[in-house]
Amino acid sequence: MSRLEGFLRLPQPDFESGGKTVPDVFLRRILHGLGGSVEIINRITASHLTPEVGDCKSAIEATAKEADLFDQPAWQLLQENIIYLPGLVFVRASPFHCDNWLRDTFIGTLFLDLPKVELQILNQFNNPDLHPHLPTTRLFPGNRFWAFDDESTMLGLIWRAKLSQRGMPLSSEEKDDWSQRWQWIKGHVQEGSYITPAGAERSWFDTFRFPDSDVVTYNQGIYAVGAIAAREMGLEDEQSIVDGAQKAYQAITHESGRLQLSRKIPYNDCSLLFGEFLAMHLFGQRLLQDETVVKTMAEMPKIQRQIPVISKEGGFYLLPSEFNRPYRAGDYQNGAEWPAWSAIGQATAELHGARHDRVFWQDLFSRLRGNNHPEYFFTGIDGGQHLSSRESHLWNAVVYLAARKVCDSEELEEIGRLPQRGPTIYTEGFEIS
Repeated sequence: MSRLEGFLRLPQPDFESGGKTVPDVFLRRILHGLGGSVEIINRITASHLTPEVGDCKSAIEATAKEADLFDQPAWQLLQENIIYLPGLVFVRASPFHCDNWLRDTFIGTLFLDLPKVELQILNQFNNPDLHPHLPTTRLFPGNRFWAFDDESTMLGLIWRAKLSQRGMPLSSEEKDDWSQRWQWIKGHVQEGSYITPAGAERSWFDTFRFPDSDVVTYNQGIYAVGAIAAREMGLEDEQSIVDGAQKAYQAITHESGRLQLSRKIPYNDCSLLFGEFLAMHLFGQRLLQDETVVKTMAEMPKIQRQIPVISKEGGFYLLPSEFNRPYRAGDYQNGAEWPAWSAIGQATAELHGARHDRVFWQDLFSRLRGNNHPEYFFTGIDGGQHLSSRESHLWNAVVYLAARKVCDSEELEEIGRLPQRGPTIYTEGFEIS
């Protein structure tokens, strides 16, 4: 390598793969500087799209046009965060989180039934350098990936099973690839329990530092659904694998009867019912007992009607030192309310027999739509406020899916008439070079 090549090669963290050059970083900054709206980029690329990308664009636009009043904001969220590159339908998490996070894209597109479009998006995460581990994030633009030992590979497997159900069967080559990914997932498992390593970046709760390897309930639930998905696609022959995963999911309970953050940590966690929600929505199966689910949501603390996403027993906030940066009480993952997790938890509880809470849904949608779908709301002293830079968060589309499962047509119509603030253009953050 020449001195010039060495000078132009930029350092990369050990969790990043793919080319990182000065021109790549320069282009990234230019595109981010075009602002939070994707319209400018999409106007530039419109005449250069491949037929496959053009077909995806047409399918999304045509289906969005037919959406009813209630679903229109979900489609708007999707369209605000899709960048049509010549050979790629790039889905960012939000104007602030400008990259394609597998979990955000999976959650944000759960309401879709466009298998060809979804398969094109999912296939963007195929990376021979990381195989069989699916990356967590594809950076925009270019071919750089971040890969953490988190739930992304399991979500990819579940997503592919969803598409298989909807008329996109696995090719023989795909089946071999997904078989290897399933074996990689099973390499984390001991006696039915998915073992999450110690450290941060282990799930959506990525800033929290797990002090030890542990069975994290959120990940365990997703693993149990992944086992169902593997069976559905013919990657797994043993029903006992599903049964063992389900049993381990059911077992991570607090002495009160609710589920808790992990086998070792008794905190409340509003996201740990996500596995149950997926099992019911995608495969028509239930993994948890009614009593456990209802108890879990009933004991979730509330602060001025808001649900802190994670909290200690008694509703107390976590210590800032438990995170990889010192989040204050009520901010971000230290007890802020995340609309997606509140909606998923409430809907799952109601599907298991909890009383339908009309006030909850009206209040959540009123705040969500009136504030342009922010990623989260502060609780505590700043309760109800949010950062304007973190609006238009894609995965809030799942709130509409969750509500459809438990709200009657009159209620959905009423929610559809709630005022919605239009998108605002922001300059995207330059925090990632």
